[in-house]
Amino acid sequence: MLGNRPPSLASASLRTVEHPIATRSGPTLGAIYAAIHARTRPTAAEKHALAMAAELATLAIETSHLHSDLVHRSEFDLLTDVQNRFVLEKTLDEMIQAARQSAGIFGLIYIDLNEFKQVNDVYGHQAGDFYLQELTRRMKRHLRPGDTLARLGGDEFAVLVSDVHCRAGVEEIAARLECCFGDPFIGENYVLHGSASIGIALYPDDASTADSLLRAADAAMYVAKNTRLGKTRAPDSQPEGQLAPNDHP
Repeated sequence: MLGNRPPSLASASLRTVEHPIATRSGPTLGAIYAAIHARTRPTAAEKHALAMAAELATLAIETSHLHSDLVHRSEFDLLTDVQNRFVLEKTLDEMIQAARQSAGIFGLIYIDLNEFKQVNDVYGHQAGDFYLQELTRRMKRHLRPGDTLARLGGDEFAVLVSDVHCRAGVEEIAARLECCFGDPFIGENYVLHGSASIGIALYPDDASTADSLLRAADAAMYVAKNTRLGKTRAPDSQPEGQLAPNDHP
């Protein structure tokens, strides 16, 4: 048992030897124990064997940690810690296969942040990173346990909405995500009033393959974006994605 000596070894007839499982940095990973007959005297070979066993344990544990870290880095976006495009497309393929067998319905929501480049240009990339991280936290709170949120890259996100019966169910989730922009994003010396253009595609009504479903959701998003741009170009209108200075000290 890693880091624990079984109580059954606490016997007068046994001599218990311990050797720490060291790490290259940080606290120890655990310890190796050996129960030896009490009449057997300690030897250099005994100490050497335990040391070698501990080194092998260190190698195995750190290799396992490294593998887990590499898997996480390959599947998750490092900035927002949500799944990346690779995992989204893999999950999308799996959902299509399952839906074909069960005649199921699911939705794909495509989210594009409005005027995100302006955030980086005016306040710097640190502010842009804060905006993305805070938005991700808000979106997670508005999604159900079975939904999948992924960052496709830059200022684009997507959500796979499972277990719905009609388009209205997907539209309800999209409306929840729009609520994420209701409150401003308050940084140290600035306030961001963000918004997003959102497109929806439904399987199998809008498309029946992964690529076509992504294109349909993307096209719907651009329709929403162009509609918004048309409104903001009207006289006396104000852009939804405006940036405002922070009035707080």
